[in-house]
Amino acid sequence: MTAPPVVARTEMIMGLPVSIHLRERPGGPAVVAAEAAAAVDRAFDVMRRCDRIFSPYLADSELQAVRAGRLVAPGAAAEFAAVLEIAECARVRTDGWFDIRYSGALDPSGVVKGWAAQRAGDELADIGCDSYLNAGGDIVCRSAGAPWRIGIEHPFQPSGLLTVLGLRDFAVATSGAAHRGAHIIDPHTASAAGGVRQVTVVGPSLTWADIWATALVAAGRPALLDPSQALIGLCCADGYDLMAVTEDDEVFATDGFDSFQVSDLPRPEVGRIGTRR
Repeated sequence: MTAPPVVARTEMIMGLPVSIHLRERPGGPAVVAAEAAAAVDRAFDVMRRCDRIFSPYLADSELQAVRAGRLVAPGAAAEFAAVLEIAECARVRTDGWFDIRYSGALDPSGVVKGWAAQRAGDELADIGCDSYLNAGGDIVCRSAGAPWRIGIEHPFQPSGLLTVLGLRDFAVATSGAAHRGAHIIDPHTASAAGGVRQVTVVGPSLTWADIWATALVAAGRPALLDPSQALIGLCCADGYDLMAVTEDDEVFATDGFDSFQVSDLPRPEVGRIGTRR
């Protein structure tokens, strides 16, 4: 039986709902309420600080200063330098399918949400209870007991679920056009990506789960089905698995994704893609 929540709290940060749930571990020590509350405060503070640094809407954010030439990026906050380093690594690792400078302007938003949420979730790691942080659908969770059950929305059936995951110590990110339209850009053509409606990636880091999900949507259907395309193989080699839905409502998944789906509910029929190295 799942323990009731010790904390359940939601705040609007970065223009999206960020929710945190903590629960005691069955048979574990009682959680000190003040310590749990302090950890949640720290997690939300991390998200707010990242928003102040990287917001494209706040006139006094460091991102705006860098864009305007008033601040050189290496002299910005340490967080700014870290995000730029991750972004460059992602550009190289994804063969340019994830590129925050594709338009000539600097737009680190594709890194920031997942990276900030991962760092916020890390604030909840050592307080002796299970934790779940959801930042606009991107999730980092930990459990020493029952897994957290996470529903993945079907992109063509908003009131239904594509599948349900059971996760203990993983991150999950979903990218696609279901809610925001064709907002993901193919960096090689600077046009809206097509062919793939949604990609959900599960793995050890929300930062990279989010990057891989975005890159795979940007790369489109060939990345899923063309054997000459290496993107899925690279994603799997890094320890991540995925489920993708095409614009034709076909569902594909890597072999490893099966282990994340709960066994007591139906699973979608899938075509197999990728090979774990």
